[in-house]
Amino acid sequence: MKKFVYFIFVLFLILFVSACTKKVCLTTKNEVNLYVGDEYTLNLKLENLSMEEVEAFVTTKRIIEYDNGKITALKQGFTTIEFSYFVEDELIIKVVEVYVKLKPIINIENKFNTILVGKSVHLKYSISNFEGNVIFESDNPKVLSVDEDGLIKALKIGEANIKIICDDISEIFIVTVVDDVEFDINIKNNAIVGEKLDLNVSSNKELDSLVWSTNDNTKGIIEDGKLVLLDEGSVELTCDYYGIVKTVSIDVVRDNENPTLYFSNANDEKDVTISWGIDFNILDGIIAFDNIDGDIINKVEMNPKFDNTKYGEQLITLSVKDSSGNEVSMERKITVEWNY
Repeated sequence: MKKFVYFIFVLFLILFVSACTKKVCLTTKNEVNLYVGDEYTLNLKLENLSMEEVEAFVTTKRIIEYDNGKITALKQGFTTIEFSYFVEDELIIKVVEVYVKLKPIINIENKFNTILVGKSVHLKYSISNFEGNVIFESDNPKVLSVDEDGLIKALKIGEANIKIICDDISEIFIVTVVDDVEFDINIKNNAIVGEKLDLNVSSNKELDSLVWSTNDNTKGIIEDGKLVLLDEGSVELTCDYYGIVKTVSIDVVRDNENPTLYFSNANDEKDVTISWGIDFNILDGIIAFDNIDGDIINKVEMNPKFDNTKYGEQLITLSVKDSSGNEVSMERKITVEWNY
């Protein structure tokens, strides 16, 4: 009987002490992974503890900024946040490891919106700030499949989203699979050396990812969405849309037409008299225009240079050349007098 009473007493004592002792702790995740520029709020769980009793210390402050649970990633690297508090005069430290890295940037070089049934396209892409495995996905593989190397195959008419994934960053674009495309190149068949012709097509579909080329880069090149004609002769312009190819021939001749140099107001006089020292722009009212280059007033040369402090008559020759070497000139007689 005495043993039983003693056992009950000890059990009661244990339960009493446990009831009187409060658990004090701070819990949160042990590791945080961020990209530079990210903001993240730690979920801090406090038990019988207030934030005023907790001190937070960042070991490398150039990596992150910490303020009342909010982490801002500043720079690539590793650091820790040390949370410290006391429990019955015992110092407790909770450490959170923070890893910050640069965010991957995905660049798809041959992104497209339309493709023909039966055609295949190998995605060309580059990813900066990333060295792991790249994953390709199609949300409608019966219409458009994509393999682990980024080879896309158009299987049937329809639409699908293609996704490129690296880490937790992704790039998505929508592709429509069609069964027929008709288009023609819209460009003139006769042109002049130096012209820059817009590249356009007429089509029954909205087309993208057109690939333009010429058969002779000494006579014509593709630059900034235009055909730039470099030399006389015949140049073939080709447009390729996923294997559907159209070609036109353009006859190019050299420009033999001189530019024009004239007064915008027919009543203006070439020969004028001005007062000594007066500001006078000898090109005021003059237009220099070329059939290919357009406005070329900034190419006008003056010989000799006009001097408004030199008394008497000055015979000034104004001349201008276009990009083909065709030249035009005019003379102006400027008389400087003392009229004060």
